[in-house]
Amino acid sequence: MWPLLLQLLSFWTYIVRVVPASWLYFLSWLPQRREDLDRLARRSATWPKRPSHVCLVIDEAILDYRSISRLVTWCMAYNVPRISIYDTRGRLHKNPEGLFAFVVKHQQQHHAEWSSNHRLNKEGLESEQGQYQLQVLGPVQGRQDIVKAVRKASQQPSPLTVDQFRALLHNPNTPEPELLIKFGEADLLNYVTPWQLRVTELQFLPSHKGLHQGQLFKCFQRYAKCHQRFGK
Repeated sequence: MWPLLLQLLSFWTYIVRVVPASWLYFLSWLPQRREDLDRLARRSATWPKRPSHVCLVIDEAILDYRSISRLVTWCMAYNVPRISIYDTRGRLHKNPEGLFAFVVKHQQQHHAEWSSNHRLNKEGLESEQGQYQLQVLGPVQGRQDIVKAVRKASQQPSPLTVDQFRALLHNPNTPEPELLIKFGEADLLNYVTPWQLRVTELQFLPSHKGLHQGQLFKCFQRYAKCHQRFGK
C-alpha cells in the first residue's frame, strides 16, 4: 500500500512542477499579440519608485534566450537603466555575446521602435545613448571577488575593519540591485554574492520560460509598494 501511495505522490509532484512549466514554454513559442511597450512605460510612470538596477537570477536546467530577451525588453520598457542576468550555472558567462546578439535581434524584429544602436564594452551591452546597460554575471564573479579582496587585505599594513573589508568586496562596476527576481523551483539564492544584496528586494518566480508580462509587472508593482527600512 505504501509503495503505491509514494508512487502516486511522486507522480502528482511531477505533474504540479513540470507540466505547468512545460505548457508555458510551449505557449511562449506560439504567435502572440504584439506588446505595447509604450503602454508598459506609461503604467510604470505611476509607480512611487522604480529600481535603477534589476538582477534576474536564472537557476534552471534549460535556458530560453527568447524568454530572456522578452524579460530584458520589458525591463527596458519600465525604464530600468541597468539589467543584470545571473546564471547560477555559469553558462551565459561563457558566451555573453550570444545572448547580447539575440536580445538585439529580438528587439529589431519585434520592437523596432524601441531598438537602438548598441555597443559592447567590458561591462556588457550598452545602448548608444547610454540609457540601458545589460551585463551577464555568474558564480565565477563571486569567487573572483573573494580572492581579490583577500589579496588586497593581505597587503594592508594593519588589520582591516569590517567596513574596510566590505569596501574591498564591493565592485563599483556592479552596484547593488534594488530588485532581484529569482527564476527556479527552489526559493534559494544559489551562489549569489550576499554582500551585494544588503538592501535588495527579493521576488521569486517558478520559471523564466514562457513568462507572462503580467507576472513580471506584479514583481515591479510589489517593489514599488514596499517600504524599505534599511535595518532601522
